[in-house]
Amino acid sequence: MSATTPPTLLWRMTPHAYAWRPADGRTAEDGIPGILLRGIADAVHGGYDGLEASLSWVGGSPQAAAAARRSLEGWELGLDCLFVQVSTGIPDEALGLLVEQAVQAVPLGYRFLNVVTVPPAAERRRYPAGYDGAPVAIARVLVELARRLEPHGLAVCWHPHETALQGGARLAEETVERSLGAPVRLCLDLGCVVRAGEDPVDLLRRFGPVVRTLHVRDVAPDGRWCESVGEGVLDLPAVAKALSDLPALGACAVEMKYDRDTRVTRTLRENARLSAEVLRGIDGWPTGGTR
Repeated sequence: MSATTPPTLLWRMTPHAYAWRPADGRTAEDGIPGILLRGIADAVHGGYDGLEASLSWVGGSPQAAAAARRSLEGWELGLDCLFVQVSTGIPDEALGLLVEQAVQAVPLGYRFLNVVTVPPAAERRRYPAGYDGAPVAIARVLVELARRLEPHGLAVCWHPHETALQGGARLAEETVERSLGAPVRLCLDLGCVVRAGEDPVDLLRRFGPVVRTLHVRDVAPDGRWCESVGEGVLDLPAVAKALSDLPALGACAVEMKYDRDTRVTRTLRENARLSAEVLRGIDGWPTGGTR
């Protein structure tokens, strides 16, 4: 990681928090511009460098991208990351449309497309919740996306979940190996790593050369998501030390996602602020880059 370009600290606008689950008055009926404005307000309140948002919110059409640009005007925030969920059985035509949407959003200035993979709908009942798909099928989709989007200055970063990270991250490692030779990178979610029973520091060292983006959420001793970062078992000083050795980390996004029985005592906006405050207070935490 270059000492002159530390990664940006982003607020991740999850659909869980901003669309279908009411929180702080947010509802899907607010409409995309309203949702973005709420996310912008949360990020500004928390002192973040920028946002991570859903590609479907800003790249569905040129009109959507234009509305997102208008929402961001006047704010000192970047939209460094977008995220998307993709079926490992996606047909070539649909993959082409996805690439088109991703390219339509390029004028927003984002650099990273974080990709969550799921098995084809007809196969999902065979697998546990959160299963990302077979490594060979995941790699096929990631390689094709990366090759098509790299000419547009976009890095495709795969986001593995707990099932791919369990057992020494065997499935994640196989997927990375199958993607070698293509510009596929990783989005490592530290909370998922902990819930998989793995050591974040160990995986950061093992996958460091391909890690470009990071998701940070904290986990309670019983495995539930914490209300904010810094309240759980995630060893942030140790993570900060490991991050200092990453060659090209570009963005670090704070994410709030609660379990049904998580005791929520503060607003989402306040938890966003507290989480950013905790991370910026960790000695050596590598955030605060310029966009």
